[in-house]
Amino acid sequence: MGHPTLRDIARRCGLSVATVDRVLNRRRPVRPETERVVLAAAEELAFRATPQQLRRMNALAPRVSLGAVLQKRSKAFYRRLGAQLRSASEQRSDIRADLQLLFVDDLAPGPIIRSMQELSERADALAIVSIDHPLVVDEVARLADRGIAVISLLSPISPSRIIAHVGVDTRRDGRIAGWGMTRCARAGAPIGILIGSYRYRGHDDREAGFRSYLREHGNRFREVESMTYLDDDEGAYGTTQEILDRWPNLAGLYVIGGGAGGALRAVSEHGGTERMTLMCSEMSPAVREGLISGAVDLATATPVNEVAQSAVEVLARNALDPDSVESVTVRSAIYISENV
Repeated sequence: MGHPTLRDIARRCGLSVATVDRVLNRRRPVRPETERVVLAAAEELAFRATPQQLRRMNALAPRVSLGAVLQKRSKAFYRRLGAQLRSASEQRSDIRADLQLLFVDDLAPGPIIRSMQELSERADALAIVSIDHPLVVDEVARLADRGIAVISLLSPISPSRIIAHVGVDTRRDGRIAGWGMTRCARAGAPIGILIGSYRYRGHDDREAGFRSYLREHGNRFREVESMTYLDDDEGAYGTTQEILDRWPNLAGLYVIGGGAGGALRAVSEHGGTERMTLMCSEMSPAVREGLISGAVDLATATPVNEVAQSAVEVLARNALDPDSVESVTVRSAIYISENV
């Protein structure tokens, strides 16, 4: 198939070739709305513009200030998400995006809200990774009253004035882990669940999906009470030790959140995973190593690049046409030892 032509763009827009030519080659002035339609179609079709046309397209694109509030900078996952968000914003030609990032190291609502307020002073729209807390919901409403749009990333926030959510189907993730557990774990022994924080709706939904699948298909297991660990390695390490001390014959463990490294360390010190099935809800260097060694049986993972691209797309749509904004569900990746 050949490269897109002016005629292809005209067909996509429902305009004449002459009108498209006037926009891209500055033959004669046209209405701003017509310019936006033509430039959007050119980008959708990956039209190979000349340097002069590219300068024209960039000059016509509206300038938009974007902000993103992410969680712990110490985690490679969030550093990678931040880099991908920045790259996605820089690659767009329909807007000239200025993206600013802030990382929050505390799960309490206060630091998240302060970061939202700080970015709102210089951003038109925000993307946030946040716990689901009434104070955060209230702040979203206050920002909306000021005309600042907010989307949630990765973990949903309770019904509020969030304009959209971008992330994976976390309940489905939990059911995938349940599927793996019923096929790998030995019957008749308890199954444990580590959950980063119930304030993350994504964590809560994963647990619900996991338990739902076990109730439907795995009644040969005995589920133990879920235990939280504040979503870090050290917390997961101590909580896993506590679980293993209380249930030394544990058949399986589902780690929800970012503490798999700590959980793996505790399991190793307790005698290893030879008789234990381990499921993880996110990919990290520790999880990758565990999959390769056989310590981890299955992991679901968020495609960070797709989430970043979709998030910037939603924010760009809000800047160009707020009525066209919709939530985006990205399909999780599934890893076993053979495809890491």
